[in-house]
Amino acid sequence: MVSIVKHFISAKPVRWFLKKTLKTSAKAIEVISGRAKPNIIGKIYTFFFSLVMRTYMASIGVPWSEVRSVLKDPGIARCFMIVVRSLAEYGLRIPIVLNAPFSVVMNLTNRCNLLCKHCFQKACPDETDHMSRDQKLKIVEEMAELGVAAITFSGGEPLMSDDFWDVVSRASELGIFCSIDTNGTLIDDTMSNKLIEFGIKYAQISIDSPNCDKHDEFRCLKGAFDLSMRGAAAMKKVGIYLSMGVTLTSENVFQIDDFIALAKKHKFNRIVFYHLIPVGRGEMISNLDLTPKSRAEAMEKLANINDQDIDILSETPHFASETSLIKSESQQKLPDSTYFPITAYFNMGPSRRFLRMLSKILGGCPAGRLYCNIQPNGDLTPCMFSPFFPVVANLTKQNFKEAWKAFEILWNRDKIQGFCGSCIHKIECGGCRARAASRGDVNGPDYGCYTQRYFLEEKRGH
Repeated sequence: MVSIVKHFISAKPVRWFLKKTLKTSAKAIEVISGRAKPNIIGKIYTFFFSLVMRTYMASIGVPWSEVRSVLKDPGIARCFMIVVRSLAEYGLRIPIVLNAPFSVVMNLTNRCNLLCKHCFQKACPDETDHMSRDQKLKIVEEMAELGVAAITFSGGEPLMSDDFWDVVSRASELGIFCSIDTNGTLIDDTMSNKLIEFGIKYAQISIDSPNCDKHDEFRCLKGAFDLSMRGAAAMKKVGIYLSMGVTLTSENVFQIDDFIALAKKHKFNRIVFYHLIPVGRGEMISNLDLTPKSRAEAMEKLANINDQDIDILSETPHFASETSLIKSESQQKLPDSTYFPITAYFNMGPSRRFLRMLSKILGGCPAGRLYCNIQPNGDLTPCMFSPFFPVVANLTKQNFKEAWKAFEILWNRDKIQGFCGSCIHKIECGGCRARAASRGDVNGPDYGCYTQRYFLEEKRGH
């Protein structure tokens, strides 16, 4: 059934029809979600549109009632519309090929008040913004025109960008879900009120150790930990969704439980565990990177934590393989807009059955496929963890729509080399492309993968 529906959706007449009725499709999505009422023609179109989508969703085990429920979220609806436009342009490929990303990390500046040892941007206090305010606004408007659902504003420290408020305000005005990656040290009650007023709905604060002195030492600023927690409290007070970002290294991997306890103590909604990519200043501490075996053990530990009080995710595609092994009756959690600011579309834990069913379509590593990164000088790269290579375009010289197509090098998993290319998890994982890129080949194998763990089907019994 899946194959039949896939061929039907990819057929030229169907794609031609979708292209001619994109505006009607957008209206149909609003009708399906219950946010709009159709006219007579709209009812007819919505019936057939729903029939095709319902048939496909049923073929992969996704209940239509859940699809209708998630579409009530305007941000998810924007993603769904990207999918419709993509089907019209490319047909249904596995994993899916999009004509625009769901989410973009936009680094507004390399200026930062900290000198973190693992900074992949090499951010520092005396940097200057590279693009003008007008160039940044133009890029945001181009993304909005393509239907991009979310932008995460990052840096450096994005709050130190000269144009932060203008750019965020414009993105929010255009209906884009806005979030911020910040160290939190510049945020107090006044700043948090301004953030919510200008449209920031989600914030991630990076923490490197549950021990304040060790965190401060890693960040090269005495008192950084306390300032970050002040910022977290201020944003929580005004209703901003809070995430704690943790980069795992050999120095803190044994403190996973302590990080989770810290996040819960300070009322974070989510904690996301990242992995050290040796680029930027991170090259200087590459010796602190986890071994593939220790990374796999950390992922297994995280996958088996079932904490109802906090959302626990990991920014590595291997996490999908780990979570697929967990047998649990956890209550279903449907995706919403709070998924956008992170790139962990591969979080397929027991409570994320909706996403698990879509895993073969969405694929694993989203770099250059579901999301991308914009550098302060306008360079477009696949991932925030591959800031300098590969650069596929510069958005001061090329518009976003055309530049996005340059990521075609990442759209066909058959191009992946080495053990990642022949792995049984090539589709739902695909290996971390940023780690591969750090060795000079974005389609090379992910050297951080514990292949003995993931290459074979019969890994271990649970």
